[in-house]
Amino acid sequence: MLVLLPGLDGTGKLLTTFVQALAQVLCAPWETQVIAYPKDEPLGYDELERRVRGALPDDRPFVLLAESFSGPIAIRIAASPARAMRGVILCGTFARNPYPLLGGSSGLPGAHQVAASLGSGAAHVGLEERGPRARASGARHRPSGRCGGQTPHQGAVIDGPHLLLQAAPQECAAAVGQWLLRQPGFT
Repeated sequence: MLVLLPGLDGTGKLLTTFVQALAQVLCAPWETQVIAYPKDEPLGYDELERRVRGALPDDRPFVLLAESFSGPIAIRIAASPARAMRGVILCGTFARNPYPLLGGSSGLPGAHQVAASLGSGAAHVGLEERGPRARASGARHRPSGRCGGQTPHQGAVIDGPHLLLQAAPQECAAAVGQWLLRQPGFT
């Protein structure tokens, strides 16, 4: 199962095209769950993390995919993962607050802590956006090698703007689908 966390829009509606493209890549509908955030109440990362944890499946293995705003939530969850969590995919997101003067997202675990928490049987992958806007904003992350010496860590570089899953759904679905199919228990 693939659990998706939306970007700042919080609805998950922008993920529809990507989910459809992923079904085509995998040649079958893939079980997905999009966890939307409440529109009527302002919540910080602590509250959102609690809500996401409460909505995660505990009866079957899953991989968590987080886009943009949701990256820190996925990183926090990966640092102390749910029993059934097998990996995390980060897309166009950040591990440190890109605007530290505004506060928030402090206390995020480091990559080594996330790798150790996920354990040797799980993995994580990053999708990096590459384009004029991404370069100008400095939003670059190039995963490679092993993270923390324990967990396989790989990435894909896909040309496009920050909303990469929306701008390049086929390319992102291909990268995510190929990675999912290599994971034990997900074929």
